[in-house]
Amino acid sequence: MGETVASFSGATATAARPSRRIAYASIYDASDITKWRRAGHFMARSLENAGASVEYLGPLQLTRQWMTKPKAALYDRVLNRSPYRAYYPGRDRAVVRDLGVELGRRLRNVDVEAVVSGESPFSQPVAYLDTDLPVVVWTDVTFAGVIGFYPNYSHLCRETVRHGMANEAAALRRATLVVFSSPWAADKAVDVYGLDPAKVKVANNGPGPMLEVSQDEVRAMVASRDVERCRLLFVAENWERKGGETALRLAEALNTAGVSTELLILGCDPPPGATLPTGTRPLGRIDKSTEAGKAAFRDLMGSAHFLVLPTRADCTPMVVCEAAAHGVPALTTSVGGLPWMVTEGRNGRALPLDVDISAWRDTVLELMNPSSYSELAMSSFAEYHERLNWDTQGRKVLGWLDAAVSS
Repeated sequence: MGETVASFSGATATAARPSRRIAYASIYDASDITKWRRAGHFMARSLENAGASVEYLGPLQLTRQWMTKPKAALYDRVLNRSPYRAYYPGRDRAVVRDLGVELGRRLRNVDVEAVVSGESPFSQPVAYLDTDLPVVVWTDVTFAGVIGFYPNYSHLCRETVRHGMANEAAALRRATLVVFSSPWAADKAVDVYGLDPAKVKVANNGPGPMLEVSQDEVRAMVASRDVERCRLLFVAENWERKGGETALRLAEALNTAGVSTELLILGCDPPPGATLPTGTRPLGRIDKSTEAGKAAFRDLMGSAHFLVLPTRADCTPMVVCEAAAHGVPALTTSVGGLPWMVTEGRNGRALPLDVDISAWRDTVLELMNPSSYSELAMSSFAEYHERLNWDTQGRKVLGWLDAAVSS
C-alpha cells in the first residue's frame, strides 16, 4: 500500500510507484511556481500527484530574435494602420520550428514514455517535434479560440494569424491525445481543426496555490459571513477584460437597493478617475506563492459572500475553483468555458454577457436569501471537492495517457 501524502489541491493523494515517465514541455519553467503561476504549473503537479514521474523540459527558448525583432518593429512603426495590426514573434513559424528542434534535442537526454505540452501558449512546443513518443496537448484553448475573443488577439496581422493557425493545426494533428479545460474549447477545436473527437477529452482546471481548507473550516467561514452586509470579491489582473466596471456598478446598485455592500478588488486597480461606490476597497496584489500570501488570500476569499467576475472574455479561470474551495459561489458571465465551471444551483450563476446591471443586483438579492445561502455555499465547496480540483483532473488525464501509451 502506498504512503498517504498531502495534496496541494485540497484532497489527498497516494504515493505509489510512478505509473508513467513523462516529459513536460513548456517555454516557461513549469517546475517553479514563483516563475510561472498559471495553469501549466498545476497541470504538471497534478500528474506528479497522480503518480507520474515528470521530467521538466523547460524553459524552452524563443530564438531568432535577429529576425523577429526587426519584423516586429516594422509592423509597429510602419505597417500599423487603424485598426491596429499586431505581429507576435512567438507565433512565427520559424520560431516555433526551432522550439521543436530544441525539445527534440532535450528529449534525447531523458528516459520517458510520453511528452505532455501543458498550457504553453497553445500547443507550440510540439507543433513540429520529431519523435515517436506519444504526445499529449493539455491546454485551455486553441489559437482559433482566442482570435477575435480576447482583446489582444482581436487585431492580429495576417502573418501572425496564418502562422498561428498552421502551428496549432500541426500540433493537434501530431498529438495522440488532446485535453481541454472545457467543452467550449474542445468543440471549437474539433470544428475548426477537424480533430477526431475520439482523441479529444475534457478535464477541468483547478485552483491556484492555497492553504488546505477542510469542510469544517468552510462551514465556519460560511457561518461567519455577516447576513446584514454583502461582501463581493473581484479578483483579476485585467480590469477591463474581467469586467471591473460592472463590478463597481453592481456594488453601487446593491447600495442603492439598501444592501450595505463591500467590494474588495484584488489583483488590479480601478482606472484613474473611476468613481468608487461606498465600501469599495482596492487591495492591490497578493503573492499566493508565499505562505503569507496564501493565508491572506484565504482570509479574504473565505470572508466573501460571492466572487463577482463579470468577464467579457475568458476560458476557465482558476479563481472560480479557488472560490468554490472556500465555499464562495461565483457570479460570472456565460462566456468561454465559464458555463462549464459554474453550475446553476451548485456553485453560482453565469449570466448572459450583456444583461442589465439590475439582473446582477437581483441575482445577488436572490442568492443571499438567508434560508438558502448556506446550502449554496456548501454545495460550492462540494463542486470543488468533486471536480474543480487538480488532483481529480490529474488522475483523469494520467488514465487517458496510460491508455494512449499502451495502445
